[in-house]
Amino acid sequence: MSDLESDIKLLILETIKELISFFNNKFTISKDRKEFYHINIRNDHHSIVTAIGTLDFYRTYFESKDRKEHFYFIDQLLGIDAYARYDCNSKANAISLSTKTNQKLAGELSLLNTYSLSSSSFNIIPRQTINR
Repeated sequence: MSDLESDIKLLILETIKELISFFNNKFTISKDRKEFYHINIRNDHHSIVTAIGTLDFYRTYFESKDRKEHFYFIDQLLGIDAYARYDCNSKANAISLSTKTNQKLAGELSLLNTYSLSSSSFNIIPRQTINR
């Protein structure tokens, strides 16, 4: 991977991270949020492996004042499963590859070009994730 390509990927990941932080903060300080929801957990770390690298960000966990509803605003806004570790494109690619080969190999091949920019290892989607 060239230096320019890795710099562009880092820039994209940082931009997405900043946008997530902006929208999270905007909702946190909003009048509607203060009227209906408490902050349950602030700055909860979450990571999602994408085709361009690992996206690490922080989100806030909200609870309704009547304690009947709990949610991450960012997850609802972006349509992310609360415990998702891989983006939908990465999982779809792995599932597509698993029709041509076994699930373990599909998980390895699906993110072959995704080199974790923060570590020295490749990201591999486990076969249990592909099986779901």
